[in-house]
Amino acid sequence: MTFVDGDDELIASLVSFAVVAWRRQEPVVVIATQEHRDQLDVALHDAGWQPHRLRESGRLVTVDASDLLQSILVDGRLDAQLFRSKALALLDGVRPGRVSIFGEMVRLLWERGDVVTALALEECWNALAEERSFTLLCSYAHTLLDPTSLADVGRVCALHSDVLPPTRS
Repeated sequence: MTFVDGDDELIASLVSFAVVAWRRQEPVVVIATQEHRDQLDVALHDAGWQPHRLRESGRLVTVDASDLLQSILVDGRLDAQLFRSKALALLDGVRPGRVSIFGEMVRLLWERGDVVTALALEECWNALAEERSFTLLCSYAHTLLDPTSLADVGRVCALHSDVLPPTRS
């Protein structure tokens, strides 16, 4: 889990995360908004990577966060079984072994004010980690560190093994 200040910092964190994974020979699954997927492609290209070749080789899989999120909600509530089946299908679509995943679905929920569902989704990811080997990076806006939301932020931080502080205040 990392806190970021804006899209530039988010994309820089995502590029670093992906490069580390590729050096470990792990495929990268990016569950992000269209805007962030487009920005990622530009940043990867600028860093000397070829996103289309990474996709062709299966080293990079990109999924729309909004679409995936809608597919696991039933009447606005998270369906844990739907999440599990969709996430397993996604993981099974990449090569066997450890996978690095970047996800924005929780951030989308949080930004809508649906903290309860966001926390439930975090718990679903943790349950899936009991079955499958993956590294998950979630990104939150550092503006969540507002005094009115600190209790909720503490709850979400408790669901992560590593929490990186914001690089800026």
